[in-house]
Amino acid sequence: MNATNSSPGKIRIYFDEYAKLKDANNSVFFSPPLKHPIQTLTKGKSIELRIKDTLKENTTYTVQFGNSIVDLTEQNPVKQFTYVFSTGAQIDSGEIIGKVRNALSHKGLGGVNVMLYRNNIDSLPLTVEPDFTTKTEENGVFRFTNLPLGQFKIFALKSKTKSLIYKDTKDEIAFRIGKASSFKRTPQDSTQLLDSLLLNAFVHEKKKHFLTSKGRPQPGRLAFGFSSHVAGEVKPTILDAPGVKLVRELSENRDTVSFWIMDTAVLLRDSLQVLVKYLKTDSTDALSPTVDTVWLAYKFPEPKPKEKEDSNGKEGEPPPKTDSVSSNAQEAQRLEDILAKADKGGKKPSIKTEKDVPHLRLRLSSKEQRSMRPFDTVQILVGDMPITEKGDRIVVWKLPDSTLVAHTLRREPERPRLQKLHAPWEARTQYIVRILPGAYTDIFGRTNDTVVFNVEGITPSLSSALHIELSNAPSHALVQILASGSDTNILRQVKHQGGEGKLDIPYIPPGKIWLRVVDDRNNNGQWDSGDYDAGYEPEAVRYYRTPKGSQDVELRANWEYDLKIDYKKMEE
Repeated sequence: MNATNSSPGKIRIYFDEYAKLKDANNSVFFSPPLKHPIQTLTKGKSIELRIKDTLKENTTYTVQFGNSIVDLTEQNPVKQFTYVFSTGAQIDSGEIIGKVRNALSHKGLGGVNVMLYRNNIDSLPLTVEPDFTTKTEENGVFRFTNLPLGQFKIFALKSKTKSLIYKDTKDEIAFRIGKASSFKRTPQDSTQLLDSLLLNAFVHEKKKHFLTSKGRPQPGRLAFGFSSHVAGEVKPTILDAPGVKLVRELSENRDTVSFWIMDTAVLLRDSLQVLVKYLKTDSTDALSPTVDTVWLAYKFPEPKPKEKEDSNGKEGEPPPKTDSVSSNAQEAQRLEDILAKADKGGKKPSIKTEKDVPHLRLRLSSKEQRSMRPFDTVQILVGDMPITEKGDRIVVWKLPDSTLVAHTLRREPERPRLQKLHAPWEARTQYIVRILPGAYTDIFGRTNDTVVFNVEGITPSLSSALHIELSNAPSHALVQILASGSDTNILRQVKHQGGEGKLDIPYIPPGKIWLRVVDDRNNNGQWDSGDYDAGYEPEAVRYYRTPKGSQDVELRANWEYDLKIDYKKMEE
């Protein structure tokens, strides 16, 4: 159904039975795209398209209907119907076939606009509509037909709107650094080209960076929340105490930065005027230095009324004199009461072992408290910023004979109140972690009370183990064990330094798992999506399949499995 030397203002297509168009506005489109929307009409056994644009000379146009044409009685679609015509003397015959898939899960993506540009200029997808376009089928496959022979810049966009211009970084995109070439297809070409032209889609949201909150949740803590991960340096200055020492702490989700005041005279003030310097997204979407001046207040509770008569004197007598040391001690006690009340109203930790007493509070936790693997740790979170710590006040005892066990403490660089304790946990063995008074001391001289935390080594017979011989791996490979059916639930991850090598991965929960290898190009220990502005595609991911072709690998408790995997032969 091709026509040449045609520049129609309307197109009428005839069928042998009554037909209609479903969702024409979203399903019918031209390649090259038109500037103005078309008008569609159904007339008996025909469908009419009315075109408002002036068509380009010597150009082949493809009208793609998808599955929008259905018969009137049974609603059966005419699948992937197309109509081709040329304003010149010939119909172009080039094709490009490929697939768009999610870069991490490898699932095909339907309804994605795949776009071609004659010029290889990076800014084109952000500024102009493409020269040619098509949409992926439900399985992610796309086909360009009737193209001129040549090379094209290719870009894919799954937009929440109908726009063919990449404007919203929340949208899913895919691109290829090299060009895509059109070809005259022969029957043996289709599968080969479908496998080779894969576009890996991803989202690289670029959130605007600005200050969303500022506060003083504790007397000695200044907190600044941002709209995204904290970018660059945040530098606060207390205006009437510019030289006071501040200790920086980043929140676990990296969108809040706190500064702990290391001066009792300053932190006990009701209000503090703070000048804060930070980076903010400007009108050009660049990060620019910004300065704000804010007042941060903390409402201390009212002091309790004094007794009319006490051991120090009788009613009407002046109170005894106090020196600065005892006065600070009273303020410290007052602060303890505040922190204790704040903690009672806050979110409870998953495991809480400290007593509810007005000491420097500690919270101990572990994700695997009753099944500690040799590499697991116990987390110690101090309620306030400590100024001294004594590692010899932290002991680990092995039961039942209370043998003292050597351990290590590792501080998180960006979370100075958090330490991770590690000991060589043995299988089916119970341990007591005891933190004695004096292990941590804060600026007021408060120290922690005794805290006891019980843990137990894992029972190996309840888990599985994999022994993997991996060959032809990239330089910085991550071998990931996933829960079956999930591309984000990582059960275990092991680094591999490339080439050939054997990996022993014990303590895997039994059941069905997936096995994935990530080409960790930047060696940061995690999979990274692409960045179109920076010009790099997502890190490559390959999935292991069993000899029967299944992605599921079934593991039984107390079993060990040997796998030989050639990275080059894994599913790309």
